[in-house]
Amino acid sequence: MDDFSLYTWIILLHNKSEVRNHILKFIAYAENQFQTTVQIIRTDNGIEFAMKDFFSSKGIIHQTTCVETPEQNDIVERKHQHLLNVTRALLFQANLPPFFWDFAVQHVALLINCIPTPFLRNTSPYEKLNGKLFDLSCLHVFGCLCYSNTLTAHRKKLDAHSVHGIFLGFQPNTKGYLFLNLTNHNIEVSRHIVFHEDHFPYKMNTAHQKNHNDLSLPLPPNYDSNCDFSFDLAPLETPTHHPLEAVLDAPPPLEVGMDAHPRRSTRPRRPPTYLEDFQTELPLTNNVSTK
Repeated sequence: MDDFSLYTWIILLHNKSEVRNHILKFIAYAENQFQTTVQIIRTDNGIEFAMKDFFSSKGIIHQTTCVETPEQNDIVERKHQHLLNVTRALLFQANLPPFFWDFAVQHVALLINCIPTPFLRNTSPYEKLNGKLFDLSCLHVFGCLCYSNTLTAHRKKLDAHSVHGIFLGFQPNTKGYLFLNLTNHNIEVSRHIVFHEDHFPYKMNTAHQKNHNDLSLPLPPNYDSNCDFSFDLAPLETPTHHPLEAVLDAPPPLEVGMDAHPRRSTRPRRPPTYLEDFQTELPLTNNVSTK
């Protein structure tokens, strides 16, 4: 996050060991694209940021926070919370599973960078950094239904000219939209897309819902279920009989040392104690007394 313009970049990592390589690339990117140099880098005390020799060679001051004092890097910490809050809002609105969190957080960073903020006198971080306004006409509702034009190569006369999908944001450094193709369940990039921003295909299947995580659409083929959510891809079959009917209709289990035929209890049955203050009329039997 740039302290001057409040512009935020998101870099997704598989392991923390990749941090050093990405810092080197980002400093080269800042020097080449903005004709400026990085003067100060402020981080926590993570060992992945231990690059003393490189920072010294570049003349960069590396500031670190005290132990268990995240408020010393409060701007980044608050921005992290801001990103997560808006990411959850996008996923909840479109009813998308957590599998799409990386697409959502990238799209959220773009939205926040384009929104004017009072900390910059009602200018956006994008405008503050690049000196021009962002073209808002390309923005669309995350997770909405979209139709992409199919490629003309190998397309026959009676084949479909479009496929339906789910909008997942923008492809970096490409003038194209990311979307989940609901025909082959792959994530693809296309420029020619028609959006239906009031429709969200990833809705809960209430007719065949078993729990709050059942989805009516499949996930991409590279989905790795490492979270605490379970998704059912096929609708549930409606049982013809209630599962308790088989238990109620089954014969009672036999107990060892007892006769197979059930026997009646010889204990006398009496009215409940809370009915002692009432006059009751019960049939006179040998095992029932009245009051």
